[in-house]
Parts: sequence; structure tokens; C-alpha cells
Amino acid sequence: MATVDIPQNIKDDLRKFRFSKRSMQGNAALVIKINKTKLVMEKVEQFDEISIDDLVEGSTACQST
Repeated sequence: MATVDIPQNIKDDLRKFRFSKRSMQGNAALVIKINKTKLVMEKVEQFDEISIDDLVEGSTACQST
């Protein structure tokens, strides 16, 4: 069984994301992927004001590339 490393910058980004102040109506997302060759987590993108539909459309576009 392999484990994935979480770099300190990813931990910092997750902490900032989790505790950031947002409006009640706004959605936010932090997209992180696992690099399977390096076995490390990598930040892909961060969205501060995004609808769920836009997020889904963006993620399906990323999967096709």
C-alpha cells in the first residue's frame, strides 16, 4: 500500500481555504489532484465565487484533456 505526501504549501492552502470568510450565498472550491507517479498532492485551481453548475462544467472539461 502506498501513501501520498501532502506538501506544506497544500496544508497551508487547505487551512486558509477552510477558515476563510465567505458570503452565505457564495460557493468556493479547492481542486486538488494526486500525482500518481510522484505520490504527492498538487493544487490544480481555487474558486472563490462559483456556482455548482460552473464547477461541474469545469471539472468535466478538465477530465477530457
